[in-house]
Amino acid sequence: MTTLRLTVNIRATKQRVWEIVTHPERYPAFVRDVQDVTVLQRSQSVALARWRIRHDGVEFQWTEQCHYDVEQARITFHAVRGDFASYDGSLALEHAGPGVALTLNATMDWGLPSFGKVIAPVVEQRVRRAFTMMLVAIKRYAERHRVARTYAFVIHPLDLELIRVAFREPNIAAPRKELLSKTFEWLPPFKCSDIVGLQSLDGHEVDGALIYCPLLPEQMVANGGAMALRKTIEAINVAESLGVHIVGLGAYAAQIGRKGVLAAEAVRVPVTTGTSYTVAMAIQGIETACRAVGVPLSRLKVGIVGATGGVGSTCAELLAPRAGALVLNARNQTRLDELTVTLKARAPSVEVLPTAELDWLVANADIIITATSTPGALLDARALRPGTIVCDVSRPRNVSPQSVEDAHGSVLVFDGGVVKPPGDVDFDFCFGLPPGLAYACMAETMILALSERYEGYSIGGNISAPKVEEIARLGDALGFRLAALRWCEREVPTETVEIVREHLRNRAAVVWV
Repeated sequence: MTTLRLTVNIRATKQRVWEIVTHPERYPAFVRDVQDVTVLQRSQSVALARWRIRHDGVEFQWTEQCHYDVEQARITFHAVRGDFASYDGSLALEHAGPGVALTLNATMDWGLPSFGKVIAPVVEQRVRRAFTMMLVAIKRYAERHRVARTYAFVIHPLDLELIRVAFREPNIAAPRKELLSKTFEWLPPFKCSDIVGLQSLDGHEVDGALIYCPLLPEQMVANGGAMALRKTIEAINVAESLGVHIVGLGAYAAQIGRKGVLAAEAVRVPVTTGTSYTVAMAIQGIETACRAVGVPLSRLKVGIVGATGGVGSTCAELLAPRAGALVLNARNQTRLDELTVTLKARAPSVEVLPTAELDWLVANADIIITATSTPGALLDARALRPGTIVCDVSRPRNVSPQSVEDAHGSVLVFDGGVVKPPGDVDFDFCFGLPPGLAYACMAETMILALSERYEGYSIGGNISAPKVEEIARLGDALGFRLAALRWCEREVPTETVEIVREHLRNRAAVVWV
């Protein structure tokens, strides 16, 4: 019996190495000892393959059945016939530093119980050498054909449920939350996955990485964000060690430290928060929703919760000439009044209604944009007027998901800034969206990477209507598109659109053209 455990580190993404090892029929082109691999049958999870290898002038043949576990990036195999009495094992991938570790575990029985004791040391040495050469060949092939990793994005968990799903830990919520929170404080940031498949319309392709900052929303905002800032800088340092040229910040990582300014000042790589493209996609989402329900935006009042923030104020500036009226809500009355004066100066014909009372906005707005840094629900969908459209830009969400379900389609609520990047993008990690979709803040980093514009595009207060329009044009030219309107992991039902359309038609305040 020969037992092997071999590991090789590969500076390539897990997805690309996985694509190589799940297609062994290509091995003869780059693995010297492999003469032929014929795939006799293949499904998504199982394959039957016949191998023929030659090592030191001796040929071996066997047929093996492979089982593919995509989620765990693991192949288990078992020889069903061939030159071995038995041959079983596994091939597994896991993230390791800037790349991945590829590990082969195998046991072989040559069917020579007595003589095997004599030849075992010699045979094991030869077999170990042969399989080591195969792993090294895979490593060289993967590294030779890798795509440049030019960007990274820092994420953090929005809730315990998302942690449970992302790390496939069904019992994650069993311990006390305070114990888990403390554990997150101890845990350093790390690369949780690679991002592959991003390809612009002209064929330009770049890879990226997701960096995990292990703090929950309440921890991110605790003590003025001091711990979160330190952890965010550490996360950016992890990204720098991967050799990327630009780093994006998501959710609360983009809000602390003067909205990314302090983090950017502490590192060498350019940092962006994605705010500009988030604004662009929020407005596109509003326009898409209006078209879906058949109501012109120019006939509706748009309410903005968190109106004096970067996202809210820029949305207000861009919507002022398009909306029927603006209802602005914020806690700071002075800043709210200043924004009102600015908007009236730029768009004299628009009606601007400032209020510090959220209930007043809810009672008077036809469309609501939520863009706050409050870690929790501010709006109850059941309290909204039937027919109201809500674009929830905030993460965590500002609208209670359960209340939307309880509203039974009487309001149209959707997540703001959900984007379909060009190419066949694979994040290899669950952060709250279906495979292939990204948040607009992520997409801004991707756009800048594809455009080779390595700069702090959206940082601090450096947000303006011209910058929003510019990044929207860049994204459109590269092939980035607003995804279908979605809420909490599923598309907004057609039935909801029809119900909201009918409510709006019956609303006396709406003037139809």
